[in-house]
Amino acid sequence: MLVLLMLACAGDNISANDLVTGDTGFDADGDGFDASVDCNDDDSTVFPGAAELCDGLDQDCDENVDESASDATAYYPDVDKDGYGDKSSVRYSCEALADFVEDDQDCDDSDPAVNPSAQEVCDPDDVDEDCDGNADDLDDSTDLSSALTYYADADGDGFGDPETSEARCNGSSDWIADGTDCDDTNPLATPDNECDVGWQGVYSGTLVIDATSPQLTDTCTGTAELTIDERYTPVVNGVWECAWTQITNPAPVTQDGDPVTDDQFSGNMDVGKLTGVTWVGDMSEPGNMEISGTGTAILYGVIDVEYSLSGELTR
Repeated sequence: MLVLLMLACAGDNISANDLVTGDTGFDADGDGFDASVDCNDDDSTVFPGAAELCDGLDQDCDENVDESASDATAYYPDVDKDGYGDKSSVRYSCEALADFVEDDQDCDDSDPAVNPSAQEVCDPDDVDEDCDGNADDLDDSTDLSSALTYYADADGDGFGDPETSEARCNGSSDWIADGTDCDDTNPLATPDNECDVGWQGVYSGTLVIDATSPQLTDTCTGTAELTIDERYTPVVNGVWECAWTQITNPAPVTQDGDPVTDDQFSGNMDVGKLTGVTWVGDMSEPGNMEISGTGTAILYGVIDVEYSLSGELTR
């Protein structure tokens, strides 16, 4: 009290802001703390609880320097020593730390070959070497010198088009390692069936024919050939052993130049080419089919026949 009275008598004005908690009751730098607690009452940036800065001074008066400085630099561990740190862990420091770096862009700090400066390459595990979020075929920067050649499989038959290929790290449903397809627009044309288009080819075997006509009726068996050309048009050729027992409304026909009558029309008969076949079948394996179908034919150029046939053929 005596000090205050003396100061007052000397003409000094003391404001309420100068009166702070402490022993002296006087705050020279006006930072809200008097000299009894302020470790530097001449510097308003220094007082208990002040933000510590990276300047070698004890701003917060705790007798420690630069600890938890507000302007400290963030450092990230660089375990693999590739110059890039792991963002999942951070330490702040006013000075550089051993085995720590300022960059935090390493996506795998256990592998020095993985970092933003690394070259993306093909690898079995699709590792993102350059840490850009894409790997192997999805990364435009991938070094394809380590890639393999894959072929387009547009028809999905498991055989690739030898004329359409590209270097890739990995195959897919559309790009495969095989390049032996004969026709990548047709899934039936594959090396498995010697590149025939589906059922295309010449088949032979025993067929059963049920033939009807306004002039005759009978059932014949024989050995025939069925040819399916590139237009998927089936044509049957064969010799059938028939015993035509009835001819109604006989027409003037000849067999080997001789007239044919109802009592002569029997024996072996070359039916020639049967066209107009419609057929269905399931190929159990390339070169084998079960066939059934219907068609029309003209015997000896004058007898119209409608028939159905069935049997098993091979080629």
